Amino acid sequence: RHYLVAWAEYGKQSGVRSFSLSDIERVTPAGDIFARKPDFSLEQYARRSFGVFQEEPFEVVWQFDPEAARHARDYVFHPTQVLEPQKNGSLIVRFTAGGALEMAWHLYMWGDHVRVLKPKGFTRRINGLRKLGLP
Repeated sequence: RHYLVAWAEYGKQSGVRSFSLSDIERVTPAGDIFARKPDFSLEQYARRSFGVFQEEPFEVVWQFDPEAARHARDYVFHPTQVLEPQKNGSLIVRFTAGGALEMAWHLYMWGDHVRVLKPKGFTRRINGLRKLGLP
């Protein structure tokens, strides 16, 4: 997935925002320019994100079974991820990020091939999506 990080004017909530490029149909240059604030760090911004969602970062540890591990090792879940291949062929992925809702949506796509080790209780969100009848 690809994202655009840009300044957006939303009344009192103006600021840096993330946009999913798949949702952008057209771009029209406005002729406006702005100077990035000197204290803005794209790296720090990305650490608070998973996809377009921003929230306080938390520790994430996922374990992919051997069948999914070969695909998961080629996937960039987060810029801070650390991959730990296991002797049984599974793969542990660790990173720190915010964006729990988009993580739940993402994990749902991996089905029973991924197990959430951290944060505790996170699997309830994924099970909640299954109860909604999502494929």
